[in-house]
Amino acid sequence: MASLLQSQEGKLCVMKRRTFLANAEKAIEKEDYEQAIKVYKEMILYYPTDEEAFFNLGKIYIQLKLYKEGLGIYKKAIEDVNKINYIFYLNKGICEFNLRKYEESIESFNKGLFLEQNDVDLYLNKGVAYNHLKKYDDAIECFKKGLLIKNNDGSLFNNIGVSYFRKKNYDKSIEFYDEAIRCSPKDPLPLNNKGVSLKIIKKYKEALDCFNKAIEIEPNLPVSYYNKGNTYKLMEYFDQALHELNKAISLDDKYINAYFNKGLILNILGRYFEAIDNFDICIHLNEKYSQAYLNKGISLDILNKREEAIEEFDKAIKLNPKYSEAYLNKGISLYNMGKYEEAINNYDIVIKLDNKAATAFNNKGICLYKLKRYKDAIENYTIAQELEPNYLDVYIK
Repeated sequence: MASLLQSQEGKLCVMKRRTFLANAEKAIEKEDYEQAIKVYKEMILYYPTDEEAFFNLGKIYIQLKLYKEGLGIYKKAIEDVNKINYIFYLNKGICEFNLRKYEESIESFNKGLFLEQNDVDLYLNKGVAYNHLKKYDDAIECFKKGLLIKNNDGSLFNNIGVSYFRKKNYDKSIEFYDEAIRCSPKDPLPLNNKGVSLKIIKKYKEALDCFNKAIEIEPNLPVSYYNKGNTYKLMEYFDQALHELNKAISLDDKYINAYFNKGLILNILGRYFEAIDNFDICIHLNEKYSQAYLNKGISLDILNKREEAIEEFDKAIKLNPKYSEAYLNKGISLYNMGKYEEAINNYDIVIKLDNKAATAFNNKGICLYKLKRYKDAIENYTIAQELEPNYLDVYIK
């Protein structure tokens, strides 16, 4: 009789577990992730060592970019459920990586590799973490180990390309992006990456071809239009550049870099008020975007709103006390207001940050000339011309 009761209890236990999993799956299908989380948490209370419940709950947290919560789940899974499940270490590392704990993520990936040496995702993610630590050769080694397991993995080839790109070896990066494209011809990412490398080495037409192919594959990917717009900007085809950047923004209205580059182009075109509007959007999206404050200040200075311009330069400096361009442009605004001593103070900060800043020496010389300190002015002009022989005249810039 006791054994029959135990058998029935066992069946009920299995049925209850299946019910939990089914209810969570239904919630996920409806994209009701809050309900799915609730179900898995309740399931873990009933089955505190159920690997599937921990795995799925952590996976939802990763999907929702709730990496701190995901990390907590996978730590608990490793400590209380299964210390030898390499997937737990993989996902723990992914959470740590996204929390910018790169060294810790590599440690987790290494523990996963100790348990399972043939998992490509562990090598891939470990390599990406090394890239973020600027350990590019270590990253390349990881990706190549992954290729020994899966020699047609486009993501591995693409990430080797990224490593060489960050080493500024653009020709080598293109070589690996081509391998990634060969392995994954329907993936727009390596096409975009190849295009960016081509853009940097000034092969603009070939770069545009890459971005256009990426758009053919995935017409709703904002980054392809963004890259295309930046290429047109370098070619000084500003109307086409604005068109592409606007397309990127229409697909992602929070695409901060697209607004920023649109602002730069509008400045070049003399459309300063529109430029300011775009820099303001950048600041609204990220109040710590120092470059947006700087360029808004430049626009305001051109519009003779110099007090307002200085306020923007000061905001940029507050965010980045070593932002030499902000001090330089603040100096220019102060010069334009006739405040030569204050301008000199800002140029001196630029020179302290970069003793090869020819423009700062040149502009300081002009301020000294205005103050009738001619000997000091000549000394600064001379340094500027030694640093930058192409200075034909001394001028404020």
